[in-house]
Amino acid sequence: TGTVSGMHKPIPLTDRAMNAFVASALKAKETYEDFQNVPEHLVSVLPLYLNWVYAMVDMLHTPLGLGMEIVCLPWGGTNPRYAEALEYYGVNVLFTSKTILDTWLKTMPDMDLSKLKLVFMGGTYISPEFKKEFNDYLRSCGSSARMINGYGLSDLGGACLLCPSTREDDAIGFLLPGFKAKILEQVNTFFNCLNN
Repeated sequence: TGTVSGMHKPIPLTDRAMNAFVASALKAKETYEDFQNVPEHLVSVLPLYLNWVYAMVDMLHTPLGLGMEIVCLPWGGTNPRYAEALEYYGVNVLFTSKTILDTWLKTMPDMDLSKLKLVFMGGTYISPEFKKEFNDYLRSCGSSARMINGYGLSDLGGACLLCPSTREDDAIGFLLPGFKAKILEQVNTFFNCLNN
C-alpha cells in the first residue's frame, strides 16, 4: 500500500479481515437504499492492479463474495479499450478510484453507461464539487448511478463507512453493519506499534 510520502509498504491482511468486510457488504446490500435497484446479475470490472490493497479487497475479493462477475483487463483502467469493455460486458457496478475518475473527467470518453447502476469510489477524499461533476458526467452517459463514497482503512480489510449517493456535502457517511466508531479528541497522539 502507499503512504502520503509515496513509499510503499507491505501490509499483512488476514482472511478474517477480508471476509468480515464481505459479510458486512452482504448485510449492507440488504439495508442500504442505494442497493435497492441493483440488477440480479452483477458485473464489475477490475480497474487497478492487485498489488493495491484497495483493488484486492474492495475491487476483487468483495465483489466475488457478493457473487459478481468480474471483467479483468490487462493494465486495468489504463487499457485503451477500457471504455469499450464497460459497454461490451454490460458492467453495472463499478468499484473505482479518484485516479481513474480524474482521467475520465479530463478525457470525457463518450460511452454508453446506461447499464451502470452503482459506482463506489474509495481510496481518497473527494470534494462535493468533484462528486457533482462526476455524477453529471454519468448522467450525460445515460447512467442512473450516482457516486457512493467509501471510507476506511483498506489496509485493514476495506471500507467501514459508506456515504449514500444522495449526500451532496462533505459527510463521510454511515457505519457499515458490524463496525463501531469512536471519535477521539486527542490530537498529535502517536502509538508505537512495535512496542505494543
